Amino acid sequence: MPERGLTASVLIDSIVQHLLEEIPMNRMIKNICTALLVVAGLVGSSLPVRAEDRDDRDRHEQCERRIRQAEDKLHDAVQRHGENSKQAHRRREQLEQVRRNCGRDHDHDRDDHDRH
Repeated sequence: MPERGLTASVLIDSIVQHLLEEIPMNRMIKNICTALLVVAGLVGSSLPVRAEDRDDRDRHEQCERRIRQAEDKLHDAVQRHGENSKQAHRRREQLEQVRRNCGRDHDHDRDDHDRH
């Protein structure tokens, strides 16, 4: 999937190159065009990072919600069947599994950020 920043940067670069070839410009205008190109590239390349941050935040919120739900189910099982019941034991195992999965998701997200 092409990055938006890279695509915008390539497009702006080609326009600037065309202008530099077609119109005689003084040094100051060339420097301004180059600076605009750099700024456009930096702004465009930062857009996908913000989307990734939002995705990470959404995944974290989903994990927190799943953990709360599993804790609530454990609490209900303890209230209905007792602390040492098989239902409470099963709900404890499910809660631990949800926590492990969320920890794995969090570690995976961190690994993804390290690669960028």
